[in-house]
Amino acid sequence: MEIAGLIIAGVMSLVFGLMVVAHQPRQLATRFFFVLTVGIALWALGIAAFLATNVLAAALIYLRIYYIGAALIAAAMISVATHIGARRTTKYVPATAWVLFGIIASMIIVRVDWLIAQVALNDHTVVIHPIGYFVYMVYFILLFLAALIILAHQARRRSALLVRSQLRLISYAYGIAGSVGMIFNLLLPAVGRYDLIWIGPLSTFIFIPLAYLTIVKHRLFGLKDAAVRTIAYAMLLSLLTIVYYTATYSISAIVSAFSGYDSGGMPGFWGVLAALLLGFLFQPTKQFFDRLTDKLFYRQGYTIESFINEIGQILLHTMGLRLLTTRLAVCLTRLIKARQVIFAVYDNGRFRIFGSRGHTRPPQVDLAELVMQHQLEQLDDVAVVESLPEQLRRTMKLQKLAIVMTLSLQEDIVGFVLIGESQKNNYVERDLSMLRAVRGELAIAIKNAQSMEEVNELNAELQQRVEAATQELRMSNQQLQRLDEAKNEFISMASHQLRTPLTSIKGYLDMLLQGDLGPVCPTQKAVLREAFSSSERMVQLINDFLSISRLQTGTFTMNRQPARLSDIVRSEMALLKIVAKQHNITLSVHIDDDVPTLAIDAEKLRQVIMNMIDNAIFYSKEQTTVKVSLCCDTREVVFTVEDQGIGVPKAEQSGVFGKFFRASNARKRRPDGTGVGLFLARKVVLEHGGSMIFTSKEDKGSTFGFRLPLDRPAVNKKKVTSR
Repeated sequence: MEIAGLIIAGVMSLVFGLMVVAHQPRQLATRFFFVLTVGIALWALGIAAFLATNVLAAALIYLRIYYIGAALIAAAMISVATHIGARRTTKYVPATAWVLFGIIASMIIVRVDWLIAQVALNDHTVVIHPIGYFVYMVYFILLFLAALIILAHQARRRSALLVRSQLRLISYAYGIAGSVGMIFNLLLPAVGRYDLIWIGPLSTFIFIPLAYLTIVKHRLFGLKDAAVRTIAYAMLLSLLTIVYYTATYSISAIVSAFSGYDSGGMPGFWGVLAALLLGFLFQPTKQFFDRLTDKLFYRQGYTIESFINEIGQILLHTMGLRLLTTRLAVCLTRLIKARQVIFAVYDNGRFRIFGSRGHTRPPQVDLAELVMQHQLEQLDDVAVVESLPEQLRRTMKLQKLAIVMTLSLQEDIVGFVLIGESQKNNYVERDLSMLRAVRGELAIAIKNAQSMEEVNELNAELQQRVEAATQELRMSNQQLQRLDEAKNEFISMASHQLRTPLTSIKGYLDMLLQGDLGPVCPTQKAVLREAFSSSERMVQLINDFLSISRLQTGTFTMNRQPARLSDIVRSEMALLKIVAKQHNITLSVHIDDDVPTLAIDAEKLRQVIMNMIDNAIFYSKEQTTVKVSLCCDTREVVFTVEDQGIGVPKAEQSGVFGKFFRASNARKRRPDGTGVGLFLARKVVLEHGGSMIFTSKEDKGSTFGFRLPLDRPAVNKKKVTSR
C-alpha cells in the first residue's frame, strides 16, 4: 500500500511538471519548477523502489536516487523562489545552491558510505553515518530556509496583490510539504526511525493541490493551456499505439494464415514497417488533435496564427493614430472577447484616449499613477487587475477593467491599453501570452503613428505659414504696384509740367546767344552757353524719365514717319559741339551720302543719338576726339560713336544696357548720371527692328551704336551684338 502511494505521488508530480513546462518551456520559472517535480519524483520513486527490493546492490542505487532527488528539490526550489514574481533576479544565491547540489550529488554517486554506514534489507532500514548525515542535513535545512526567506522577501517587495498571493500560496505549499519531508525523511532517520520514510513523499499530495490552486486561480503558469496540450498528446499517443498494434497484429495474422508460420503476432519486418508508417503519420495526426482540442476547449476563440496575422495586418496597413488605435481596439475586443478596449496614448505630457466603439470616453483611472507604478517596477508589462495596488485595483474594478498592458520603448512610456472584463468567464494565460507577444509591435506602431502625425501637423503648419506669407507678399506686391503707378503718374505729370518752362528758358537763352536782345561780352556769352547746355541736358533727362514712365505704363509707342537719319545726326552734332568745346573734346563726323530715308520715330532716335554722343563727350579724356559715323550698306544703316574715354570694366559689361545701371568708374566720373539713357536707347532700337553695337576696353575707350534694317520688318527683339 505504501509503495503504491509513493508511485502515484511520484508519477503525479512528474506529470504535473510536464504539463507546466510544456506550456511555457522558455520561461525560467517553469523550467526550474519542472526540475523541482523531477526531484520529487526521484525522491518518491526512489523510496518506493528501495522498499520493494531485496537486492543490496539495487538498494544502494535506490538510496542514491532518493537522496539525490531530495537534494535536487532543495536546489530547484531556490531557483523557483528567485524567479517567481521577481522583475529582477539575482544570480548568486541560485548559483551557490546549484554548486552545493553538484558537490553533494557527486559525493553520493561516487561513495554513498559517507552518508549511509549500513543497510538492513530484512526491515529496509539503514544505519546513517553521523558526520556525513549531519552535513546532508545542514545542506537541506539551509536551502529549505533560504527558499522560504526568498519567497517572503519577494512577497514583501511586490505591492501587486496577485503576485503576493502567488508567492504566499507557493510558500505555504513548499513550507508544509518540506516540513513533513524533513520530519519523516531527515530528522526521524537521524534518531533511528527509518521505518517511516515512506510518509515524507506523500506530502506531495499537499504540495500539488496548493500549487495547482496557485496556478489555476492565481494564473501562475497557465495550467489550462498545458492541460489541453497534454490531452492532445495523450490522444495522439493513444491513437498511434492502437494503430501500431492493430496494424502489426493484423499483418502478422494475415502472414500466418497464408504461410502457416506463427510469427508470434509481432514480426520484425512488419513491425519496422508499421513504425515507419506511424513516423509519417505523426505530424499530421498531431495537427489534427491540436485543432480538435482547440475547438473543444477554446470555442469562439482564436488560434495563435490568426491572432498574430490579424494584428499584423492592421499594423501593416494603417497609418493614422486614431484609425490605428480604433482598429486595434475593435480587433482585440473581438479576439479576446473583451467588453471594451481603451488605448491611452501618452503625448506631450497628456493622455489621448482612443477605444473600441462606444468606449472612447476617458476612463476614471489615474493614468499618472500607472506611470508611477511602472517606474517603480511594480506594474507588470501585462498586469491583471488583481496584481495592482489596492487603490488602483478598486478603481479598475469600478470601471469594469480587468487588464492593464503597458506600451513602452526602452524606458519611455508610449501609453497603456486598458482592457475591460471578459465576455467569457475569465481571461486565461493564453490571452495574456498573446498580449505579451504583440505588446512590443503595438508600442512601435503607435510611436510611428505619433511621429507621422507630428510630421503631418508640421507640414500643415508650414503650409499655413507659406499661404500666409504668400498672401502677405501678394498684398505687399499690390501695394508696391499702386505706389509704382503713383510714381509713374507723378513722373509723367512732372515731366510734362517741366518741359514748358524749360522750353521757354532754352528759347530765351538762345536769343541772348544770338544777340537778338543786344550785344553780350565774351564772358557773358560763355556763361550763357553753359546755361544753354544745362537746359539741353535737363530737357534730355525729362524726356528719358517720360519715356521710362511710358514703358512701364504701356503707352510707349513708335510714331514712324519718313525721315533722314543723316539730318538728325547733323543737327545733334551742331548742338553738341558747344558741349564738346567746353570739355576740350574734338568732334569728328563721317556721314555717307547714300543714307536713304527711313520710316522711323525721329524724335526717339534723336534722343538715342544725342545720348550716345553726350556720354562719349562726358566720359572722354581732354584733348581727345570723339568719332561719329553714319554709313550704309546694302542691308542696313550703321551708326557708331567711338571715344577714347574711361571705357567699361569687363566684369560689368554684361549689364551696361540695364535700367539704372552705371559702371563703377562712371559713377566716380559723373555722379549726377541716371543710368537710363542706354536702357531707353536699346528699347527704341529694338522697336525699330535693329540691334545694338557695343565694344569697350577699360581706360582705352568705348564704341556705342546701332544697326537699322533698310527694309523695316516686324519688330525684332535681337540682343546686343558686339563688333
